[in-house]
Amino acid sequence: MKVRTGDAVADRYLQGTRFTGRETATMTNEEMTALARKCQYKPDLARSLVALGRVKRTLGQVLPASELLMEGLELFRALGHKLGIADALEGLGAVSADEGDGLQAAMLFSTAHALREGMGAPLPPVDRAAYDSVLAACRAQLGETAFAEAWAHAAARPFQEVVEEVLKLRQD
Repeated sequence: MKVRTGDAVADRYLQGTRFTGRETATMTNEEMTALARKCQYKPDLARSLVALGRVKRTLGQVLPASELLMEGLELFRALGHKLGIADALEGLGAVSADEGDGLQAAMLFSTAHALREGMGAPLPPVDRAAYDSVLAACRAQLGETAFAEAWAHAAARPFQEVVEEVLKLRQD
Protein backbone atom coordinates (compact mmCIF):
# COMPACT_ATOMS: atom_id res chain seq x y z
CA MET A 1 0.00 0.00 0.00
CA LYS A 2 1.39 3.39 -0.97
CA VAL A 3 1.12 6.37 1.34
CA ARG A 4 0.79 9.84 -0.16
CA THR A 5 1.18 12.97 1.92
CA GLY A 6 1.31 15.60 -0.83
CA ASP A 7 4.93 16.38 0.06
CA ALA A 8 7.22 14.60 -2.37
CA VAL A 9 10.16 14.37 0.05
CA ALA A 10 7.93 12.96 2.76
CA ASP A 11 6.35 10.59 0.21
CA ARG A 12 9.77 9.36 -0.95
CA TYR A 13 10.80 8.82 2.65
CA LEU A 14 7.63 6.94 3.50
CA GLN A 15 7.92 4.73 0.41
CA GLY A 16 11.63 4.19 1.00
CA THR A 17 11.00 2.85 4.47
CA ARG A 18 8.42 0.39 3.11
CA PHE A 19 6.05 1.29 5.91
CA THR A 20 2.37 1.95 5.38
CA GLY A 21 1.84 4.18 8.41
CA ARG A 22 3.05 7.75 8.68
CA GLU A 23 3.58 7.39 12.41
CA THR A 24 5.83 4.38 11.91
CA ALA A 25 7.81 6.22 9.25
CA THR A 26 8.11 9.20 11.57
CA MET A 27 9.46 6.99 14.35
CA THR A 28 12.00 5.48 11.97
CA ASN A 29 13.11 8.93 10.79
CA GLU A 30 13.37 10.03 14.43
CA GLU A 31 15.67 7.06 15.03
CA MET A 32 17.76 8.01 11.98
CA THR A 33 18.00 11.59 13.25
CA ALA A 34 19.07 10.36 16.70
CA LEU A 35 21.73 8.18 15.09
CA ALA A 36 22.97 11.10 12.98
CA ARG A 37 23.18 13.21 16.17
CA LYS A 38 25.16 10.47 17.91
CA CYS A 39 27.57 10.09 14.99
CA GLN A 40 27.86 13.88 14.74
CA TYR A 41 28.07 13.83 10.95
CA LYS A 42 26.47 17.18 10.30
CA PRO A 43 25.44 16.77 6.63
CA ASP A 44 23.44 13.61 7.42
CA LEU A 45 21.99 15.21 10.53
CA ALA A 46 20.89 18.30 8.59
CA ARG A 47 19.25 16.16 5.88
CA SER A 48 17.53 14.00 8.51
CA LEU A 49 16.24 17.05 10.38
CA VAL A 50 14.78 18.61 7.24
CA ALA A 51 13.22 15.31 6.09
CA LEU A 52 11.71 14.70 9.54
CA GLY A 53 10.45 18.28 9.65
CA ARG A 54 8.70 17.81 6.32
CA VAL A 55 7.14 14.55 7.48
CA LYS A 56 5.96 16.15 10.75
CA ARG A 57 4.39 19.00 8.76
CA THR A 58 2.38 16.52 6.68
CA LEU A 59 1.11 15.05 9.96
CA GLY A 60 -0.08 18.50 11.05
CA GLN A 61 2.63 18.82 13.71
CA VAL A 62 3.57 22.37 12.76
CA LEU A 63 5.59 23.39 15.83
CA PRO A 64 7.89 20.32 15.86
CA ALA A 65 8.21 20.62 12.07
CA SER A 66 9.28 24.24 12.38
CA GLU A 67 11.84 23.45 15.09
CA LEU A 68 13.36 20.60 13.08
CA LEU A 69 13.48 22.64 9.88
CA MET A 70 15.11 25.56 11.71
CA GLU A 71 17.75 23.29 13.20
CA GLY A 72 18.40 21.78 9.76
CA LEU A 73 18.64 25.27 8.26
CA GLU A 74 21.14 26.30 10.91
CA LEU A 75 23.33 23.28 10.17
CA PHE A 76 23.13 23.73 6.40
CA ARG A 77 24.07 27.40 6.82
CA ALA A 78 27.09 26.44 8.95
CA LEU A 79 28.10 23.89 6.28
CA GLY A 80 27.61 26.38 3.45
CA HIS A 81 25.31 23.86 1.73
CA LYS A 82 23.13 26.05 -0.51
CA LEU A 83 20.87 23.28 -1.80
CA GLY A 84 20.19 22.16 1.77
CA ILE A 85 19.43 25.76 2.71
CA ALA A 86 16.95 25.99 -0.17
CA ASP A 87 15.27 22.73 0.89
CA ALA A 88 14.98 23.90 4.51
CA LEU A 89 13.61 27.29 3.41
CA GLU A 90 10.98 25.55 1.27
CA GLY A 91 9.93 23.43 4.24
CA LEU A 92 9.74 26.51 6.46
CA GLY A 93 7.78 28.31 3.74
CA ALA A 94 5.22 25.50 3.74
CA VAL A 95 4.98 25.69 7.54
CA SER A 96 4.48 29.47 7.32
CA ALA A 97 1.73 28.95 4.76
CA ASP A 98 0.09 26.37 7.04
CA GLU A 99 0.16 28.95 9.83
CA GLY A 100 -1.51 31.52 7.57
CA ASP A 101 1.57 33.73 7.17
CA GLY A 102 1.55 34.12 3.41
CA LEU A 103 4.02 37.00 3.49
CA GLN A 104 6.67 34.95 5.33
CA ALA A 105 5.95 31.95 3.09
CA ALA A 106 6.39 34.04 -0.07
CA MET A 107 9.69 35.41 1.25
CA LEU A 108 11.03 31.95 2.10
CA PHE A 109 9.93 30.35 -1.16
CA SER A 110 11.31 33.26 -3.19
CA THR A 111 14.68 33.04 -1.45
CA ALA A 112 14.82 29.28 -2.01
CA HIS A 113 13.84 29.74 -5.65
CA ALA A 114 16.57 32.35 -6.19
CA LEU A 115 19.12 30.06 -4.54
CA ARG A 116 18.11 27.11 -6.71
CA GLU A 117 18.14 29.27 -9.83
CA GLY A 118 21.62 30.61 -9.02
CA MET A 119 22.95 27.06 -8.64
CA GLY A 120 21.15 25.71 -11.69
CA ALA A 121 19.33 23.25 -9.41
CA PRO A 122 15.61 23.54 -10.15
CA LEU A 123 12.98 22.08 -7.90
CA PRO A 124 12.69 18.35 -8.64
CA PRO A 125 9.60 17.64 -10.78
CA VAL A 126 8.28 15.27 -8.12
CA ASP A 127 8.05 18.23 -5.71
CA ARG A 128 6.33 20.58 -8.17
CA ALA A 129 2.67 19.81 -7.38
CA ALA A 130 2.98 20.36 -3.62
CA TYR A 131 5.12 23.46 -4.19
CA ASP A 132 2.62 24.96 -6.64
CA SER A 133 -0.25 24.19 -4.28
CA VAL A 134 1.38 26.05 -1.39
CA LEU A 135 2.26 29.01 -3.62
CA ALA A 136 -1.34 29.16 -4.89
CA ALA A 137 -2.57 29.29 -1.29
CA CYS A 138 -0.13 32.14 -0.57
CA ARG A 139 -1.28 34.04 -3.65
CA ALA A 140 -4.90 33.60 -2.62
CA GLN A 141 -4.19 34.79 0.90
CA LEU A 142 -2.11 37.84 -0.09
CA GLY A 143 -3.57 38.70 -3.47
CA GLU A 144 -1.49 38.58 -6.64
CA THR A 145 -0.01 42.09 -6.30
CA ALA A 146 1.11 41.71 -2.67
CA PHE A 147 2.45 38.23 -3.41
CA ALA A 148 4.45 39.49 -6.42
CA GLU A 149 5.86 42.38 -4.38
CA ALA A 150 6.89 40.07 -1.51
CA TRP A 151 8.44 37.61 -3.98
CA ALA A 152 10.41 40.33 -5.80
CA HIS A 153 11.59 41.95 -2.56
CA ALA A 154 12.89 38.64 -1.17
CA ALA A 155 14.50 37.65 -4.48
CA ALA A 156 16.49 40.89 -4.47
CA ARG A 157 17.94 40.25 -1.02
CA PRO A 158 21.08 38.19 -0.40
CA PHE A 159 19.99 34.73 0.75
CA GLN A 160 22.34 34.97 3.74
CA GLU A 161 20.40 37.98 5.01
CA VAL A 162 17.09 36.09 4.84
CA VAL A 163 18.60 33.03 6.53
CA GLU A 164 20.02 35.16 9.35
CA GLU A 165 16.65 36.85 9.81
CA VAL A 166 14.85 33.50 9.98
CA LEU A 167 17.36 32.01 12.39
CA LYS A 168 17.12 35.09 14.61
CA LEU A 169 13.43 34.30 15.05
CA ARG A 170 14.46 30.94 16.48
CA GLN A 171 16.59 32.62 19.13
CA ASP A 172 13.86 35.07 20.18
